[in-house]
Amino acid sequence: MNDDSITRIFCDVDDFCAKLERYRKTRLLPTDTGGAWFPRSRLTLSKVMTIAILVSSVRSVTTGLWN
Repeated sequence: MNDDSITRIFCDVDDFCAKLERYRKTRLLPTDTGGAWFPRSRLTLSKVMTIAILVSSVRSVTTGLWN
């Protein structure tokens, strides 16, 4: 996996998260708990999702080597 594909994945995930946030604000009920129980993260949702996708893809490649 090269830098261009990682950047492309991040951009796609970031676009999805922006649409999801717009949907959440217009369709779901507002909530009061915004960070009251947990400290705010410095990572955005799109960064966390991109990391999860990359870890999952690397894990599937390395698991395939051992089978």
